[in-house]
Amino acid sequence: MSYQWFVNFAHLDKFVSFSDEDMKTIPYPKTELLVHVAYKTAEVGCFLGSALVGPVYSIIRRGTSFRSMATKCGLGGLVAGVLVAPVMVHYRLKQVEATPEAIYDRCYRIRHNEKQLFIDRSVTLLAAGGFLADRWTGVVLGIDCAIVGTLLFNAFLWDRFAKKTDVRHPT
Repeated sequence: MSYQWFVNFAHLDKFVSFSDEDMKTIPYPKTELLVHVAYKTAEVGCFLGSALVGPVYSIIRRGTSFRSMATKCGLGGLVAGVLVAPVMVHYRLKQVEATPEAIYDRCYRIRHNEKQLFIDRSVTLLAAGGFLADRWTGVVLGIDCAIVGTLLFNAFLWDRFAKKTDVRHPT
């Protein structure tokens, strides 16, 4: 990863001198793409595990706590998502015969996708807060709340608030 990626991901560009040329500096595009895919697969795995698989498994297997099954399945989905990401990236890049320029372009577009960055930042922040509050159950709940909240915000409120808060690209 790189300094530029971290400054963009952590939204520190307001505090650090950061130009569009800095955004174009992508020293490790495959690694950035892998991190992006790992984030997405972990988010989906955690959400599906805790909101779908865990409750169904808890109903089928009576006597198990809904909370504990949702947590276990959510964490299982999170770990599975992280573990499957390198395989997905490798085979997808091989399948489409991606050139280094295409990978670089994809990473550049990911860096500029504010909605996706907003989801990833929210997931990171709420997962960390959830861990501090209630360990692993808090992580799962934090990720789920971040996903639902940011998807709703992106769908219904983004256009109303994004232009007012985006300091890098004023209109």
